[in-house]
Amino acid sequence: MAIQMIRIFDQYADAEAARDALLAAGYARDAVRVSVRDDEAGPVQGNFTVDNGTEAARGTAARNDERVTQRGLCMVVLDAAEGREAAAAAELLERFGGRDIDKLAPPANHQDIV
Repeated sequence: MAIQMIRIFDQYADAEAARDALLAAGYARDAVRVSVRDDEAGPVQGNFTVDNGTEAARGTAARNDERVTQRGLCMVVLDAAEGREAAAAAELLERFGGRDIDKLAPPANHQDIV
């Protein structure tokens, strides 16, 4: 039975290198995918539109606008067999900096504190 492994990478180059290493290790090309999701990280829209007309507030809005950065989430998704094949793939992905998505998620019984 096949399982799906998902690993998160901070850098696209690391995700690509892990993919290349999996292919070199014999995993099928259609079983290994790299996915990138971009996210704009910056102040919320209200920081740009509400300046109350003061010079100081307009300066703050301009500084906030300069700090907007682009952040990406790079994932390698692998369809692998269970057992030794999956263990070998997990070790290889970790070597390139891949983090297990299941270990990053909060437990199922996790409740947010309001």
